[in-house]
Amino acid sequence: MTLLSCIAGWPSLVAACDNPLARVVSIEGQVQRSDCGNQPWCDAVLQMPVCDGQRVRTGAHSRAAIQLTSDASVLRLDQYTTLLVESTDQASRGLLLELFEGAVNLFSRTPSSLLINTSFIAAAIKGTEFQVRTFDNSSRIDLFEGVVEASNSEGSLTLHAGQSALAVAGKPPRLMALVDPIDAVQWSLYYTPLIATLAGRDGDGTEADAVRVATRGDLIRALQELDGVPKRERLPSWHIVRAAILLSVGRVDRAQTELDAAETADPGIADAAALRAVIALTRGSAGDARQALARRASNSAAVWLVESYLRQNAGRLPKALAATRQALELQPNNALLIARQAELLLTEGRLGNAVARAEQSLEITGDVPLGHIVLGFAYLAERRPQAAETAFDRALQLDQGDPLPRLGLGLAAISQGRLQAGTEELEIAVALDPRRSLLRSYLGNAYFEQNRNALARDQFLSAETLDPLDPKPWFYLAPLLLSENRPIEALDALVRAVDLNDNRAVYRSRPLLEQDRAARYATMGSLFSELNFDELALPAGTRATAQAPAEPGGHFLLADLYNEQPRREVARVSEYLQARLLSPVSSRPVQPLLTQTRLTIPNGLGPANLSLFEYGSLFDHDGGRAWVSAAAGSQQSIGDELLFSFLQGPFAFSLGQYRYQDEGYRPNNDQQRDLISAFAQWDVTPFTSIQAEISHSSLNSGDLASYFLPDAFSPNRRSDLMTNNYRLGLRQRFGPQLVLLGSLIDSHERVDLRDSAEDRLLLPPPFGLSQVRANAELKSQDDGLSAEFRWLWSQPMLTVDFGGGNYQVDASRDERTTTIISSPQLPQPRIASQPRSFSNRSDHDRLYLYTGIEPWQALRLELGLSWENFNDRLLNFKRQLNTFNPKLGLTWEPQPGTTLRAATFRTLQRPMVTYQTIEPTQIAGFNQLFQDTTLDQARHVGLAFDQRFGSRLFLGAWHTRQRNDTSSVTFNVDGITTETLVVERKFDTERNQTTGYLYWAPIDSLALAAEYHRETWEKFDPEPAFRVDTRTQRVPLTGSLFLRNGLSIVARATHVNQRLIPNPAKAPEVNDHNGFWNLDLGFYWRLQKRKGFLSINVLNLLDEQFAYEDQDSNRPLFVPERTLALRASLKFD
Repeated sequence: MTLLSCIAGWPSLVAACDNPLARVVSIEGQVQRSDCGNQPWCDAVLQMPVCDGQRVRTGAHSRAAIQLTSDASVLRLDQYTTLLVESTDQASRGLLLELFEGAVNLFSRTPSSLLINTSFIAAAIKGTEFQVRTFDNSSRIDLFEGVVEASNSEGSLTLHAGQSALAVAGKPPRLMALVDPIDAVQWSLYYTPLIATLAGRDGDGTEADAVRVATRGDLIRALQELDGVPKRERLPSWHIVRAAILLSVGRVDRAQTELDAAETADPGIADAAALRAVIALTRGSAGDARQALARRASNSAAVWLVESYLRQNAGRLPKALAATRQALELQPNNALLIARQAELLLTEGRLGNAVARAEQSLEITGDVPLGHIVLGFAYLAERRPQAAETAFDRALQLDQGDPLPRLGLGLAAISQGRLQAGTEELEIAVALDPRRSLLRSYLGNAYFEQNRNALARDQFLSAETLDPLDPKPWFYLAPLLLSENRPIEALDALVRAVDLNDNRAVYRSRPLLEQDRAARYATMGSLFSELNFDELALPAGTRATAQAPAEPGGHFLLADLYNEQPRREVARVSEYLQARLLSPVSSRPVQPLLTQTRLTIPNGLGPANLSLFEYGSLFDHDGGRAWVSAAAGSQQSIGDELLFSFLQGPFAFSLGQYRYQDEGYRPNNDQQRDLISAFAQWDVTPFTSIQAEISHSSLNSGDLASYFLPDAFSPNRRSDLMTNNYRLGLRQRFGPQLVLLGSLIDSHERVDLRDSAEDRLLLPPPFGLSQVRANAELKSQDDGLSAEFRWLWSQPMLTVDFGGGNYQVDASRDERTTTIISSPQLPQPRIASQPRSFSNRSDHDRLYLYTGIEPWQALRLELGLSWENFNDRLLNFKRQLNTFNPKLGLTWEPQPGTTLRAATFRTLQRPMVTYQTIEPTQIAGFNQLFQDTTLDQARHVGLAFDQRFGSRLFLGAWHTRQRNDTSSVTFNVDGITTETLVVERKFDTERNQTTGYLYWAPIDSLALAAEYHRETWEKFDPEPAFRVDTRTQRVPLTGSLFLRNGLSIVARATHVNQRLIPNPAKAPEVNDHNGFWNLDLGFYWRLQKRKGFLSINVLNLLDEQFAYEDQDSNRPLFVPERTLALRASLKFD
């Protein structure tokens, strides 16, 4: 019977009740509704309406659930229960539920005018979860969560969570402690069905007939057939079958009585132990379940089935699968066992194998709910929500007490944008099994998406109480706390989730656990950034990518964080590319800034917030979304960013536009930047995804660099830069352990550079004192093509990363230098022009292999080797290079909270136009991709120490050294042939960076950060005139205050000391020392319901005038005048 045929069975009833007060959402056993036309009672069917004044009743060994239409509250009815539903006030939509007999468990999350009345007590609902049971002479209320007002004619009292009220005739309600909540609700829990695996199910007797009838869902008839067996003929197996049927409808006490009888007659009967273990597992006691199975015979399929659940609960998924194989050896064609095996395969991420086994189980018999459930969740993974709904509907018809079909229907509805309908399904799922932590976590997520934060928090905390070892509630609680501007408390929750992660092996295989841990580290890194604990954010991101290199979360985080770091542009755009390739289709838009290098915009300015972490959805769903950002401020700065994304099933596309312009803080310091991007992705299957992206960037600017010498800038330099990129991407997954990435990027960059200088010089005769003007022009066109592949293979203690590519660049240069000499001695100005044009082609092949070895969880060793083959010809100069670059990294956690990292590796700077690559960007957390001179051969060494004290105090330090062997070319003109010759110059550079940090969050609303940065850069050039030695020290001190009203205040005072070692051959007048304080102040307002934020930033609040030379001109750290920036970002969906 399908849901449609059920509905078609009561068309006259629908017509007679236009505004039902409730609907029947679960039927187990005999359930009836009153007032059925000419009949006083009729059998209920799924989705049957319950109208004003109608009753619902349950028979023996039966359960039901109804959902109120006014507020979606769910009521679970125990056996022998009769409930009247009627309205009290049409205007306020108040309801009166009259409980004549039996028990009702109510799950309500919306305060409403709802009253439950019995003969001895009434309960007024205030958005809560409780149970009401009426007896012959009394009534009792057990409150599990929230608040209930209990009253009768003799008095009233208010109940809080964990309390009960008992009322007898003629006396006021009496307050009592709720001793054992599990005992109170054990009738409403869902017990894993074993009946299809019991011994004797394939026979010809009454017991076998009862098993077959029960597996088709007709429990009452199955019990009737068993009751027809004379008492003297009731074997132990009879008691076992009856116990299994009783347990399936929550009759735990009666089931245990039957088990006692079976074990009295046969003390070694294995199926009795299996059923007792199911009871213990449902109550949350794995130890009691294990004890029940101890020393039982291994020839029971039911025992092996329960053993699979115990092993899964202990985090031993391969062993759990082995248990199902043992069970199938005993019952090879058992559809339930095959479906259970499919469920475990799906848990491991082996989607194809899971679907095949589920379909096999349904070929044997279509009456296995678990087979349909596995298919439903597989269809959800394939983004086929309609097919998933069909599968879940079928499972629901077969077993209306199972919460998993309701969970699946809820997720399918949410994925299609029906959030309210999906939430109601999740509420039904929780009502069907209120003790299951996982259901509470999903329902909390749904409430969070509806911006019902208080309800979401209650569900997360309930989930944590039900399963203290589950990290999911803590992980989901973190975004909620952040949305309330409570990032420090969110960090506490995330640290707890990371510490608990390994306990969730009950749901995940070990590789998928690594993905879970990676997601938690990625989210933690975003919170570190929010708290301005920047030096903790990067290690969290690198740890996430190490734990699960094929998951996108850590890569997205690193792309966000590298934006704040000097000399990390290549790593930033590469991490973003990898994140996009690894992501399934989603509503997350492509941000144009994250795909471009040479941003040249100081931190705190511009319209965009590069991280959309806070505004992401825990439930992605179909439809369109938009983000709008705008900024304005000093220096006539103005900017905007518009993002739009659309998701429909396996298809997604995104459009992005960014513009920023300002006049700068000095002459010829203006810039105007425009970015446009378009992105499309199609998940052909859950394993195969293809994507395409087009981006355009243009920059018109003057001299944007900052200089140690204030007057060193050029007042006439103008630059026009235009870049167009066309990208194709492929992701192919071969199961959860093996992923193939492919990337093809066609890039075109055009540069038009103009500069001029003018001075009065005393020249030799015939010129004399002359006015000399020199004009320089450069027009260049670079066309690059990169084709890359990357294999990622992960096992619990080993990851292998193999890839490579070919990179080609065709470059052309047109240069012209014009000198104009004006002198009174000349009749007219003398003009000399020197044009030069050339082109070259470079070809670079690359292969690399990285392995990550974890002999135990606290130690990770990274070994790598890359091979580079480079060929280039420029005029008379030909360069060839064939080299191997070894890499070694070590990460060790000698104790919880302590991390030591070390790395040494070599790199080669390849010629690139787009700078994006899918090669790993770091070794043990140390970046290996920089925007250095082409063919720089660099040797890197890094050491780091990080110490965490709880979740509020952190300290650490790191040091890196990079030694580059640089080969640059210059052009000379042969004095005889006038031929342009290329001359190679070689020199070394060394960069040392040292950082120390101390971070502390003394209270929930305050974060304090102190850092020390020291950087030296030395150029060891054979010619003294080109030697450079700069030394920079920065000490940023940051305080961040977070208020509950959404306002955050961030103040950062930075002391800077920069020294340039004088070079007498070049600039003997250099003032070799600059020191200054810079104070920045920012105000940020989080808008309610995660709709965006507003901010006011004041850079250089004290208006300090200073000279400072950035080590990375593409990401300036300071502005040498007071600068005001206003910014707003809004989200629409």
